[in-house]
Formats: sequence, structure tokens, C-alpha cells
Amino acid sequence: MSPPPQSLRITGGSLRGRRLEVPPGQKVRPTAERVREALFNRLAHGGFGEGGASILVGARVLDFCAGTGALAFEALSRGAEHATLVEADAATLRLARDNAKALGLADRCTFLASRLPSGLPPGPFDLVFFDPPYAAGLYEPVLQALAQAGCLRAGGLVSVEAPAKLDLTIPAGFTLLHEQRYGATRLWLLQAAKG
Repeated sequence: MSPPPQSLRITGGSLRGRRLEVPPGQKVRPTAERVREALFNRLAHGGFGEGGASILVGARVLDFCAGTGALAFEALSRGAEHATLVEADAATLRLARDNAKALGLADRCTFLASRLPSGLPPGPFDLVFFDPPYAAGLYEPVLQALAQAGCLRAGGLVSVEAPAKLDLTIPAGFTLLHEQRYGATRLWLLQAAKG
């Protein structure tokens, strides 16, 4: 397997084409550009916001296992109001903070060093990105904690990225809206109960 690129780019919005730093080696696995682009096109044009508008505009976003911050920054580039980035690794969290500063987004971000599934930040959030290390076994515990914590607004969305072979169990409180495979990666788009 070849090492990841040393930078990646924002695929759309006001910061389109701007680059993010990526740490060397295999420590962080950023979401591929084509997967991010497909995800954000669905979020922008899927009719999930007020009156069928983009859910991204004015959204409060939570990015679990944030890594470089690419998902959070992509959302901010496309109209989100604020992003909370949660990352357990201190060096990776510093890199995400540095990327935010370089993009001029630091004042629209909150950075939390926290291990999941404990330490869920208070919401309510409109949109959650969840792209954990594939082998960490976090999918079901974090989704269950998220469903029970009340930090996602009624009708809010969760984007889950996992290996294509994973058989994801969707906990009570969520409805599957969409599932798509991109090579070895699969995305699930879940919606919280509308109340």
C-alpha cells in the first residue's frame, strides 16, 4: 500500500482548491477526495435542510475522529456556521488546528481532545461526521452513545465512513437514508428521529 499524499484539497465551496497538510505515514487516513465530493454533493443537494435546502448552510457540525479536519473544513467551506472537531491523538489535533488557522477558519472551530464513545460534546448538532480508524471497533458504541446523548438535533444527519465489508448495525433512533460503496469504502447516511 502506498503512503497517503502529504496534502489534500478542499473540493468545493468558498475554499475550493485550498490545501490541507496531512501527516506522513499511515497514522491518519483522510477521506478520499472523490468520496468527500460525492458525500458533500449529496448533503448539499439532497433536500435535507429547511424547505429542501442544503443542510450545510448555517449548520453546526461535529467531526468525530477528525484527523486533518478535512470533513469539518469542507462543511465550513460550503456554508456551515461552526464545526467541533474531536480527536484523541494530540499531535493530530494540533495539525487540524494548524490547518484551520491556515484556512482562516480557527474562529469557527472548537477543538476537543477526547476518546470515544465517552466525552460526547453537548449539541445540538445538525450534522455529524464519523470516520474512525477502521479497526478500532468504535462504530456501534459511538452510534449508540450518539443516539442516547441527545447531542444531535431531531432530524439531524450522521455520515459514517467504514470499510466496504463492514456490516453496520444501525441503532434505534436512526433511519438509514442512503448507503453507497466507493471501492473499498462505504458511506452510510443516517437520520436521527424527527421527534
